[in-house]
Amino acid sequence: MYSVLLVSNQILIRTALKKTIERNKNFYIKDEVNTPKEAIDLINKENINIVFSEFMMPSMNGKDFIDVVKKENKDIKVFLVTFPSDLFSREYKNIDLNQVILRPITYEKVEEKLKLYEKDYKNFNEINLVLEMQKEVNMNDFFAVYEYLTKYIDKYDFKNKEVENKVQIKNSLKSIANRIINLNNITDEAKKIEKEIPITNAIVSDSRLCKNWMFKILEYYFKRKSTINYPILENVLLYIDKNISLSDVVKECNISQGYLSRLFKSEYNMTVVNFIHFKKINLAKEYIVLENQSISDVAFNLGYNEYGYFSKVFKKYEQETVEQFRKAR
Repeated sequence: MYSVLLVSNQILIRTALKKTIERNKNFYIKDEVNTPKEAIDLINKENINIVFSEFMMPSMNGKDFIDVVKKENKDIKVFLVTFPSDLFSREYKNIDLNQVILRPITYEKVEEKLKLYEKDYKNFNEINLVLEMQKEVNMNDFFAVYEYLTKYIDKYDFKNKEVENKVQIKNSLKSIANRIINLNNITDEAKKIEKEIPITNAIVSDSRLCKNWMFKILEYYFKRKSTINYPILENVLLYIDKNISLSDVVKECNISQGYLSRLFKSEYNMTVVNFIHFKKINLAKEYIVLENQSISDVAFNLGYNEYGYFSKVFKKYEQETVEQFRKAR
């Protein structure tokens, strides 16, 4: 479901918008505020998809409000409610009329905007996400790409347990995964990914598992990319998957540790050791969430003989303690 914020100091306008919006099961009212300042403060704290606001407000007009919102929140759609006479105001210069709802407010007018948002969101959101990511992030930096995508995942509403919301999250994840995998210019990968890294109900219900799933997608993408560039890495990554020590990996693959380090720096922008730790931490998250293993058991199963060292590594990659992670969702 998509979250909606209503901005107006007139209760009648908020009530009219609320009644019409709530008739569409794909949208829900996240909050209602009186002023643009309250709206901006809330937008910076909460996950808001759409804002319906009056155009003429005491402290800020609609054009300025849109500019402020878009500066920090490019994905948010703002619709402005106004009288037809206000269309001749100079403040309306350069405003897309698709963002305008003329008073009086009717169900048909509001529903038209909601459908417009859904269409734009489904068709372009994931495309824009990957395109923007390519512009802003070094695509040979595993951790940077992972961080970028997990921040996007934080926008999903995991508290909403309705089936429609879970379907929307699943479709969004599937679309993002396909676009990332296709960056390797390899065809017929989508079905393979869907089979090897399925999106379960648990994943679309828990942000921790969702981020873990994204790690696996990125691991797949980077593995395909790096082995195309350096075929020798295929066996290296295979041995890493089997939890074989780095010294044994070097020995079995007949590669010097220095050369291997240079390849990983080039393809992943991290050391082999860091990648192995990162991979283990994501396995640890699965053990904690899905199998409810104790932290000491998780550490031991992943080859960390000291609980304290495992906790230190976990916090380095997750920016929170293992205990904090276990309690989160």
